[in-house]
Amino acid sequence: MNEYMMEQAMTDAYESALRFNPETLEYEHPSDGPFENPLPERFVIDNDKKADWAIEKIKAERAEFDRLRKIALDRIAELNQRVKELQERTDRRTGNLEALLVDYFHSVTPTKTTKTQTQYELLSGKLVLKKQQPEFIRDEAALLSWAEAAAPEYVKIEKKVSWADLKKKADVSGEDVLYEGEVIPGIVAKARPDVFEVQA
Repeated sequence: MNEYMMEQAMTDAYESALRFNPETLEYEHPSDGPFENPLPERFVIDNDKKADWAIEKIKAERAEFDRLRKIALDRIAELNQRVKELQERTDRRTGNLEALLVDYFHSVTPTKTTKTQTQYELLSGKLVLKKQQPEFIRDEAALLSWAEAAAPEYVKIEKKVSWADLKKKADVSGEDVLYEGEVIPGIVAKARPDVFEVQA
């Protein structure tokens, strides 16, 4: 083997021993390799082949994320189902006892009564009967019609700019928003950086 071939073989062996770390975008020596040569420069994308490789790498990472996310979501669904089953079991096991305690509560003299609740205190806890406010089922149209005639002070009129429609007709000049050449007060257009996407 001549000197050139020997040198080429050594170079190939060195380069094949390098590991490319896609997170740091740098080459690394294996921990057990006694290499004295300097590492190559930091990885850069400077041609279509490398750019295409980067897109493929991104696609693979996203696919792996989707796979693991699906596993996690399936596991979450299983755990939520288990929680539901445990709640139902607890309700079954305690429901009859709670019903018996309600009957007992009505047979004793309360230890404390307030505007909102009645209590009977025991060593392990309290039996509490809370007074509920009524549930108001409203017909908004009928209620509004009545209030406009009988209690207009309770009718709330909300004025709001239709920004989606106004924006279609507005222009931006720096941070100013213009309508027919006139600056609209009360609004500032803050510039945001362009968004770069890799569509893989």
